[in-house]
This record gives sequence, structure tokens and C-alpha cells, in this order.
Amino acid sequence: MRVAILSFLAAGAILLSVASTASAGTVGYWRYEDGPVGTSAGTLVATAGPNAIEVPGAPDQVFDADVPGAFIFDPVANTTVANTLSLNSPGTNLNARATAPGATLEPASFSFETFVKDDAEIDGFDVIAGKRRANAPGNAVNDPGGVRWSWMITEDSQGRVFFRMDTDVYNPDGSLASGAFNQSLQYFPTPGGGGPSVRDQEWHHVAITYDAATNEASLYIDYIQNNAKMTPSNGGTLQYDGGELTLGGRGDGGSWAGLIDESRLSDVVLSGSTDIDGFDTTNQFLLATNTNIPEPSAVVIALLGSVYGMGFVRRR
Repeated sequence: MRVAILSFLAAGAILLSVASTASAGTVGYWRYEDGPVGTSAGTLVATAGPNAIEVPGAPDQVFDADVPGAFIFDPVANTTVANTLSLNSPGTNLNARATAPGATLEPASFSFETFVKDDAEIDGFDVIAGKRRANAPGNAVNDPGGVRWSWMITEDSQGRVFFRMDTDVYNPDGSLASGAFNQSLQYFPTPGGGGPSVRDQEWHHVAITYDAATNEASLYIDYIQNNAKMTPSNGGTLQYDGGELTLGGRGDGGSWAGLIDESRLSDVVLSGSTDIDGFDTTNQFLLATNTNIPEPSAVVIALLGSVYGMGFVRRR
């Protein structure tokens, strides 16, 4: 513990320098602060990003007071904002999902992150968030089993998180233009180990990144990167065709049930942490905290406080 504290002190100046100069490249950021509590999520305001668009929520998605932390700290922008609400998807309606038109939400390289908390049993492979394919076959509302995705974050029936990326190329009429292929990445903490379940009634931070230059995708659970980056074995690349962005929606098995908060899409590849709570200078993802950080000089103090459980929300 003493080593960790000294490391934070030594790295403080570096952290403040990086945070004040780097750009997160935010494309869209949905905070779900549009309440009040218990009301239907009619419109979810996009709070940041030059291409940010408001998202129409589903009638049975409601605003909830259960949040991962009272404040959200952005290590890149070096800002802290109050956090009072999340979005609750009950899982009772196959069509319950917040959606955004996708044409402006298709960065070549990207990072997507969000906080999630499972609230009920999941049928299997229900989508926490994802980017649909507009031209792929089977995307009708009444055909959930045939839905295709550019990318998606999903869970299996045990609550283990996957990142799926499709490289199929479709013609506008839905016919296949090239060999069908999709690749799924499961989070493993150790080679050959079992993936951790996030179905523990606790908040978790989930993130994915895709680097178009290297064609590599990565999955992060609570800021820790998967051991191996994913590269499609057929040489295919991420495919976009204008499909909608889905937040807290349904996938192949049914409607995802749970709470989602602070969903951000960036057009850069952000980096994670070597610590499950994000307490190091490499982390660029959002952090949930119960301590307000009013000025840059307070960052190191807050990080030190978190080691003792007084600052950032710990997940051990």
C-alpha cells in the first residue's frame, strides 16, 4: 500500500499534465440526468460531442436514483460532474431500448464505455449497448434472432461480458457481399480462465475499443484489459452501414434488464488501467466517485483518499 501511495505522489504532475492537454474526442455522451426519478425516458439528452444527438428512450425505460457514484470524474478532461440518475431497463419489453440514428456515430477508431448494474436474470446474449447493421438481413423488430451488429457489448446467461464485432459486408438489399464472419471476444482475466460475471447486483464499468489502424479490438471490465486483443481471423474489418446505436436494448435472446449510466462514445482509442478501480495514471475512462474534485490540484488528493476507501468507489 505504501508503494502505491508513493507512486501516486510521484505521478501527480504527469497525471495533471496529461489530463489538461489530451482530447477525449467525444462523439456522443449520454448521462441519463433527464429525470425526475421514476418518469419514462422520453428523450435522453446527449451532453457532449460535436455530433451528439438526443436519443428517444423506450416507454418502459425509467430514470432511477441508483447510480455508481455521486460524481463522475473524467481523467482526460480533468473534470468532475454530479451524478444523480441512471436509466433502468426492466427487461419486460423486447423493444425497450434507447436508440440513436447511426450515420453520425461511426468513427473509424472508437472507444465506448458505460456503467452497468444487472437487475434481473438474462436470457443470454442480450445487448447492453451496440451499433446495429441497417442493411443486414433479419433486422426487423419481430425477428430478434436475426439482428446483425457492427459491434455490441453483450452478456451470456451467466452474466459474463462479451464484445462482438461483425465483419460481414452486405449490399443495400441485405444480400451478402462477402464471406460471412463475426467474431466474439469473451473477457478472461487469465489465459484459459473463466470469465467473471457482472451479475452480482453491483455497478461495473465496461468498455470496448477498436483501433482501425491495427484492426484490433479490446474489452475492459472494471478498467482491466483483456489479455489478448482481438483481430478478425479472416482479415475482415469493422463494418458500418448507418444502423442505429442501441443503449440498454435487446439482442438475440431478449431484452436486457438492468441499470445503465454514463454512456460515452469517443473517436479515439482510450486506455484502461492495471488496477480494477482505475487508480493509476494510464486510465482514461470515466471514474465513479463519491468525492467532488473542484480543481485540478485536488486530483492526487482524491486518488490518495480512494486508496483508503474515502474517494472513488471501489469494487472489491
